[in-house]
Amino acid sequence: MSSQEEVFSHINKYAKSDDLRAFQYLLITLTGCAGGFFLPTLCIPLHTLFFMRLFMCFHDMGHLFFFKTRFLNPLFGTLCGTLTSTSFDQWNTTHNEHHKTSNDLTHSQYAQTASFTVSEYRKLSPIYQFLYRKLSGNRLAMLTVVPMYLSFVNPLIRAKNNHEKALLISFLYFLFKVNRLQHYYSCVLLGNLVGFILFHTQHTFDSAKRRKDMSHFDSALEGASFLQIPWYLKWASAGIEYHHIHHLSIAVPLYNLQKCHEEAPNDMFKSVKRITIWEGLESLKYTLYDEEKDRLISFEEYDEATPN
Repeated sequence: MSSQEEVFSHINKYAKSDDLRAFQYLLITLTGCAGGFFLPTLCIPLHTLFFMRLFMCFHDMGHLFFFKTRFLNPLFGTLCGTLTSTSFDQWNTTHNEHHKTSNDLTHSQYAQTASFTVSEYRKLSPIYQFLYRKLSGNRLAMLTVVPMYLSFVNPLIRAKNNHEKALLISFLYFLFKVNRLQHYYSCVLLGNLVGFILFHTQHTFDSAKRRKDMSHFDSALEGASFLQIPWYLKWASAGIEYHHIHHLSIAVPLYNLQKCHEEAPNDMFKSVKRITIWEGLESLKYTLYDEEKDRLISFEEYDEATPN
């Protein structure tokens, strides 16, 4: 097992943004997103993958490390946020907060799934308990209600600035006028479904650890997964599956993540949990963190351990 100093010494070699490479990456992605509107309905899943790749670019812009020239990140981040129906300012604030506090139970875990510990859940009001159980404890609800909320409700109510709302409304109106709005929202819904599953499996999986005052280093290696994405889909996931590296340093742009992992000494990331897509789907059952058992549990496990 490599020391913390060795890990960061290795990672810092890849924490180098490149404007030219970023523009090339973004141009290919935007070309695919635009061209996809000319494809038949049968190709919507393929078009969705380009929008997912665009969201990953947007995600890096929110960390301000996609482009080396700093002001380009919010500039193009706002544009990509419009195209993916996500507020750049809101994302920039909440997602960076997630990186600061994820898996540290000293802070609220509202920014990730399985948001409560067992003790926190027991302190909730009966109505809140009921709503949380019905939404997060029901896979059908998680995979329908959540993507619909992210697609239709969240974009406008979470947009912090009027210019973001105006850009989004203008973009949707344009799609309506050219008869592509239904096609677009099919991509958005499907993309939010897949994106939600990806986000869940990145931190909510069997053996994921959470504890009070958990260090940034331990959180990345013990509470972030390495999802095994098939090679033919890696162009769409854009390296986000190397989530342990992303949480160790947001300064490593997405186009360097895979190389950073593959060029590391053999044992450096050996302890990071590797999970398949099917194991990731199975992890959807986890809804609470049991501090006494030091692991994530499902509501079924909670009910079995809780006296009537």
